[in-house]
Amino acid sequence: MNSMNKVVESKVITLECNKGEGEILGNLLRKFALCRFPSWAPIAFKLETDDSNILSAGEEIVESMVEFRQNISELEFAVSNADENCELVSIEISFKGRLMSDDLKGDGVTCKTLGVPLLTSLTGREISLVVYFRKETGTSSSTDNLTFLQERGVFHDDSSIIFISSSHCLVSQFGYRVEQSTFDKEKLVLTMGNDFNSINPSEIVQEVVSRLEKSIAEIKAQV
Repeated sequence: MNSMNKVVESKVITLECNKGEGEILGNLLRKFALCRFPSWAPIAFKLETDDSNILSAGEEIVESMVEFRQNISELEFAVSNADENCELVSIEISFKGRLMSDDLKGDGVTCKTLGVPLLTSLTGREISLVVYFRKETGTSSSTDNLTFLQERGVFHDDSSIIFISSSHCLVSQFGYRVEQSTFDKEKLVLTMGNDFNSINPSEIVQEVVSRLEKSIAEIKAQV
């Protein structure tokens, strides 16, 4: 998958607000959407081949480990059955022949980027793959993700686990402008998108508002 060939389509939602509030609300919604909106991304994997290492996937795999690491980090994932406080899930799958992005699913994990070839096996035997996913905001380095799994008792001295950097930005583009509507009202026009063109602006705004309401309620309880 070549992310440089993607065409990102920004999606628009228009909200009406009181005059003088559009700029404030637009900036607040933007900051929450970009910085406080968590998403799931792969952070590590374990490929069960006899001679794999951080660079090579082994003699029975066509692609290098570097290729696979790059390709899997560019996929979009969703996790449906985890509770709000869950930060870590994993899946274990087995494949023969070709592994596609569509095959990366299980235990509520779904790959939303379909049709991407990931690995090609030269033998007829089943190969096991374990992938670990983290819910976070912003970006995490491979070292951050190693520490994250260590702290949760997943990783100790297992050198066969490969760690990757991860980007947790469900909304990667967010712009806004304010237009005069009536004497005492104005329109707040929001544009948002991501690399996968999978943004539903209404759902994003509703979720951001819910998070803001929760934060405001916590503040109100203290004053």
